[in-house]
Amino acid sequence: MNSSEQNLNLSAEVFKDIFNLVPNPIYIWKKVGEDLILVDYNRAAENLSHFKIKDFLGVIAKEIYQNKPEIISDLYQCANSKLNFSKEINYTFFTNEEDKKLYVTYNYIPSDLILVLAEDITKQKKTEDYLKKSENEKTFILNGISELIVFQDTENNILWANKAAGDSVEIPQEELIGLKCYEVWHNREIPCEICPVNRAVKSGKPEIDDVISPDGKEWIIKGFPMLEENNTLIGITEVAQDISGQKKAERNLIESEKRYRLLFENMAAAFAYHKIIVDENNKPIDYQFLEVNPAFEEFTGLKISDIIGKKVTEVLPGIENDPADWIGKYGKVALTRTPITFENYAEPLDQWFSVAAYSPKENYFAVTFTNITERKKAELALRRSREDYRDAYNRINLYKDVFTHDINNILQNVLSSLELSKAFSYETTKIKEYEEVTKIIEKQISRGKKLVKNIQALSQIESYKEELSSIEVLNILEKAVEILKKSHLDKIINITITASQDEYHIRANKLLRRIFDNILDNAVYHNRNQLVEIVINVSRVSKNETDLIKIEIIDNGLGIPDPMKETIFLREIKVDDIPSGIGLGLLLVKRILESYNGEIRVEDRIIGDHSKGSKFIILIQEKPNNL
Repeated sequence: MNSSEQNLNLSAEVFKDIFNLVPNPIYIWKKVGEDLILVDYNRAAENLSHFKIKDFLGVIAKEIYQNKPEIISDLYQCANSKLNFSKEINYTFFTNEEDKKLYVTYNYIPSDLILVLAEDITKQKKTEDYLKKSENEKTFILNGISELIVFQDTENNILWANKAAGDSVEIPQEELIGLKCYEVWHNREIPCEICPVNRAVKSGKPEIDDVISPDGKEWIIKGFPMLEENNTLIGITEVAQDISGQKKAERNLIESEKRYRLLFENMAAAFAYHKIIVDENNKPIDYQFLEVNPAFEEFTGLKISDIIGKKVTEVLPGIENDPADWIGKYGKVALTRTPITFENYAEPLDQWFSVAAYSPKENYFAVTFTNITERKKAELALRRSREDYRDAYNRINLYKDVFTHDINNILQNVLSSLELSKAFSYETTKIKEYEEVTKIIEKQISRGKKLVKNIQALSQIESYKEELSSIEVLNILEKAVEILKKSHLDKIINITITASQDEYHIRANKLLRRIFDNILDNAVYHNRNQLVEIVINVSRVSKNETDLIKIEIIDNGLGIPDPMKETIFLREIKVDDIPSGIGLGLLLVKRILESYNGEIRVEDRIIGDHSKGSKFIILIQEKPNNL
């Protein structure tokens, strides 16, 4: 036997040991064509049946459960629907006629196996109690035997038959009396040539032989002569046992080993079998991989050939320091034989697992687990989605409130100006005043257009996907200054740009102009001086070992009170706290800078006196043009 065959046998032995150590009866059925055949069982099932269950190996479910159509229905439901389910049933075992209240779990195992786990949930009823209620104890015993028992005369006429005999041909046992055995079971008009019953008539000795019935079943037939005291033959007792399953099991012994391997290798859940390693104080310090299935390799990315026989500390260095304490958890299972289930994150693998661990025997443990990383990611994504939705909802309400606030002011100014323009239009001496009012209306309309643009920009900024690139700051500032002066021809504006270099490149995109447009426009609009003075300083600075471009925009306007300095750039802000025309512009500035990982703050132009104007300080990461 080569090493691969030895490993195969060892793996099968380990799996069989685990299978037999499960305390509740387990039955495995295989679907063959339209039949479900009992192909295996564990030690608990064998003990429960008093070692008689082997007689049912290879028998189809419809025969075993002739009087339990609901069980047949459940088995076929599991096989055909490929769904797992559990239920409580009242059940009488064929092997010992014990009435049980069972909790039965049906498990579909691709592609043609059904695993049935039966748990006894009732107190056992003593067979003796039932026997006392029987009118005929011997008949009851004979009717409880799974073998076919028929008493016939020397001419093969049936004189008595047990229930199993009747059930085998779906004829009440009373109606079998008087019929010929070969007519009933072999559809023949004459006795069978190799019939051991007829041989027993001739020999006067017990005879036995294997017989195949017309339906293809294999039987072991025994004929026992029934003699009077004077050795006169009065009849023959025939005992027939269906051994189709047994024969098939014998022929498929090697295939059975492959079936266990196939079952093991095709489990949807990952499976691993280990031996715990302890120190001199019996403290778990490591564990060794003895067997794993392909699903384990798929879930963890650890190749089977690289881990079998190795310690987990060799396979996953550092796992002994993992906060999840995998070694400690599994060690407790192996040493105390107390099963556990839990969800945990495996840091070395960067994966989430739902884990069940149990110990088939002391110092050993088996683990089954499923990878729930995608589920965890989905839960995190859902949580983030809800937070994003809530933020978006709050932003929409904020934009709506600020827009309503500002547009009402604009419309009110336009309405008031229209009233004045009507009054001035009738007086030829008020031409200058009429023109000034007209300019106010035009400026308010311009403010309204800008307000709408800011609203559009704010609504799009979250989904704006243009990548950041190297942009020269001074060029953008000069364009913004040029547009500002053209937009306020009625104002005397003096703007000075101070920089120690000819060019400054930052990580930004085309939205950068909107930052300067809004801050500069606010500096002009919120200014009551005849001469609007704005100073722009551009320089290079470092912060946390990062090179930044610092842009200061200093005006001599109305300024911003100290309490408002703390809240004006916040996402959650009350509309009543925002001066008309300033709110949406600065919110847009803040959003754009956040997309650049930039910063903005506002200070007094003259420290301690906010009424003398404002100083806006912007920090954006430098990005040289050649990078």
